[in-house]
Amino acid sequence: MKKLLVPTAIAVVITILIITFGKINYTKYGVGFMGAIHLAILASTYAVVANAMYIWSGTKGRLGQAGASITHLGFGLMLVGILISSSKKEVISINRTGIMIPGLKDPKGRDDSGMENVTLIQGVPTPMGKYTVTYVADSTHPRDEKQYFKVNYERKDEISGKVVEEFNLYPNAFLMKAEEGRSALSANPDSRHYWNKDIFTFVTSMPDPESIKDTATFRNHPIQQGDTVFYSNGYIVIDQLIVANKETNKDLPLVDSAWLADVTVYSNEGMSYKAQPALFSKDNRPMAKRDTVISQSLVLEVNKDHQGLNIGVKESNAIMKYITLKAFQFPFINILWLGIIIMSSGFLISMIHRFKKSM
Repeated sequence: MKKLLVPTAIAVVITILIITFGKINYTKYGVGFMGAIHLAILASTYAVVANAMYIWSGTKGRLGQAGASITHLGFGLMLVGILISSSKKEVISINRTGIMIPGLKDPKGRDDSGMENVTLIQGVPTPMGKYTVTYVADSTHPRDEKQYFKVNYERKDEISGKVVEEFNLYPNAFLMKAEEGRSALSANPDSRHYWNKDIFTFVTSMPDPESIKDTATFRNHPIQQGDTVFYSNGYIVIDQLIVANKETNKDLPLVDSAWLADVTVYSNEGMSYKAQPALFSKDNRPMAKRDTVISQSLVLEVNKDHQGLNIGVKESNAIMKYITLKAFQFPFINILWLGIIIMSSGFLISMIHRFKKSM
């Protein structure tokens, strides 16, 4: 009886300390659920303590004969890690951009809150908690239906403004056909590991490439330097028009003439973007150099007719690439990984011990 009372008492004390100082947060599920969680923590802690004491006293520290106890100790530690980390899980992808994507689902297929998902437009840095996050690029492989997204995380010192941490995560996702011809998203997360926490990031929404068709056309506007051209979400200011030809400018070795528009795009959200569409001519053949403002779904070009220069403005949803993602922070999840390592070691020790006995 004494052999049971000692590990039980130790487990109870450790459980009380975990619950008191660990601030296990399952309160939104009710008192009954919280009580069950406390009981699960006690059982998991008892498994760790009891098996550790058996390894020490029962096998006299002979680890080669304690494979089963090591496995159970690791399993108990893994459960403790799951219970603590899940209770302290924190959503860090709080949406402060005002961009809400409807119909979001969590990994279990349940409705998800748009306030906990951040939509990233490619190339546009977006604040997310302590980080500034940027959807940098994406890639696919002909033999893999998954689409891999490069997401850059950057954290700056609040006082100096210097970058103190930077890393890239590569979550992936693909669209599969569901019922009634609808598409369902299947996503795989990527994570950043720290000694005391992990950050998990996964994609919750992406545009369907098959449904995106560019049917928009350019609208031409005669321009002079200083003019303003309006579009549906703001206006474009022609800051400078540069005209050059080979006779007056020796810096044009590849073309005969060039017309460049240095413009600033001002959106209704208060953001501004620079763009430099241009038109070149070589042997009387025009060559347009278009510029895009992806966050505003704008394509700009310069063209010329007998009346002078024009700026072509096209608004097309086909050029804007975006993803919506959700990010969690799991504190103390390394307890889970440590438990898995110990449990796997116990399995291996048991296999080696049984193999030696059979010889």
